[in-house]
Amino acid sequence: MLISARAASRIFEEETGLVRQQSRRVLLSGLAGQGTRAGGSLLYDEALVRSLARWPEADHAEVLAQCPGGPLVVRLGRGDERAAPVETLAGAGQIIRSQVRARIEEHGSVPLVATVCGYPVRLAELTGLAVLPGASASGSHWAQQRVAVEFREPSEESSRWTRQVTERRLVTGPGPAWLLLGSQPYAGTRRTA
Repeated sequence: MLISARAASRIFEEETGLVRQQSRRVLLSGLAGQGTRAGGSLLYDEALVRSLARWPEADHAEVLAQCPGGPLVVRLGRGDERAAPVETLAGAGQIIRSQVRARIEEHGSVPLVATVCGYPVRLAELTGLAVLPGASASGSHWAQQRVAVEFREPSEESSRWTRQVTERRLVTGPGPAWLLLGSQPYAGTRRTA
């Protein structure tokens, strides 16, 4: 049965606690299928919405146990819901770039999980990153920097970490668009208020 985006948002709120604006972003990502336009409404398959809303939270300890050095979580912002191929990203400061480069040198790659409100929309293995030419390298303009990301599809060897986040929500607390799970104090498991 098809339901309105408003009804789908209520399901997400009941099952996950996501507010309407967040659930709309998840719906726009296409994880619950493409919406069907009917007049001024967007309709979604109720079974797909309910299935998506029931995804359990990934256990951060299990994810970290399977990802040497921790995965890089990229929280896609408003308007980026459909931008699952994360080839360039803004806002990666010098500290996160240095941490990621060090982990790539140590492990050969870093698991990358692009999420929309905790829902993974892209899994990859990050193999390199660099500030694009013309991007400001001064500390006062770090938020405007564009970073080129080199990645490959997850390999057979990476299936142990992909299983930890496939059809699970990788819920993180507030923080920057880029975060290396396990390295920042605010990147731990979400606490219930």
